[in-house]
Amino acid sequence: MNLVEEVCINAVLRPAATAIVDMTRDTRRTMSFGALEVASRRVALALGGAGLQPGDPVLLLQPASLELYATMLGVLRLGMVPLHVSPSAALSFIDDCCELVPPRALIAAPQVQMLKLSSPALRRIPFTFIAGKELCFAHGSGAEVERVAIRQVEDETPALITFEHVGDGMAAPLVTTHGSLFTRELRQNSQALGVDVALEPAAVLANLAAGVTSVLPDMLLEQRPDMSGPVLLQHIRAEGATGVSLPLLVLERLVRFCLAHSISLPQIRQLRNGETPLPPRLLPRLQRVMPNAMPTSSAAAGEVQMLVFPRQGEAAGVVTMAA
Repeated sequence: MNLVEEVCINAVLRPAATAIVDMTRDTRRTMSFGALEVASRRVALALGGAGLQPGDPVLLLQPASLELYATMLGVLRLGMVPLHVSPSAALSFIDDCCELVPPRALIAAPQVQMLKLSSPALRRIPFTFIAGKELCFAHGSGAEVERVAIRQVEDETPALITFEHVGDGMAAPLVTTHGSLFTRELRQNSQALGVDVALEPAAVLANLAAGVTSVLPDMLLEQRPDMSGPVLLQHIRAEGATGVSLPLLVLERLVRFCLAHSISLPQIRQLRNGETPLPPRLLPRLQRVMPNAMPTSSAAAGEVQMLVFPRQGEAAGVVTMAA
């Protein structure tokens, strides 16, 4: 089942409910489930009209934002596979990602599109789209946007591919499937959350399917990692968050800041930490800061495959991790 179906159900049952709170651009922007569903249709119409097909990989060189997730849902709606890479990544890393999983389309802001001048791998991508409001919000009101059928997919179909460095000279696309992002267990656990501060793209997609509000933190976290603790604490308190979905290093910074200032967060009931196991040394400190938190993986059930693609002449490998 395509997880976009669940997002559409939320858009019908609770169209005005907040799907995303975007704090990434120094201002607070919000988007409802209804508006998000309409925006995803606009994206799907643009991509489908260009001749892209189900299964095509689509590279999203976009930072976290309302527009990123509207675009991601539009890609998924057509049965295509979003590849997400931060535009702040090194050009050599972006080139590696394109070599490992060659995209059929690129969606990026105009300034990011300039990277093609220095990247043969980006220039080889057949289709290019400008990311942002024009792609997601142009051409009239929601009532005027025609319906776009949701492509049926198997549970094992990739719903998101992100990329990580693994060892020296190796890259690892991390494949998250539709089935692992949305399960009955995940919906039951997530519905009790209400609001989740989420840095992990897989967690945001799971939240959208489960009807949970995702808070996208301030981009200051990338520029000033030492500010992670106070910035995240501010978001948790201001938005009434009851869950956090954070990479391990960011979680550690939040815990360290709270301990240093004798702050407890008993309102946090669920903690998602991607696919990285929580180290034993962190658990006692985490218990002091979030005494009611239940740690889970971002993909609450099923398996996530880490596909390890080595350099030319070496054997590839597949590592399957139980979620």
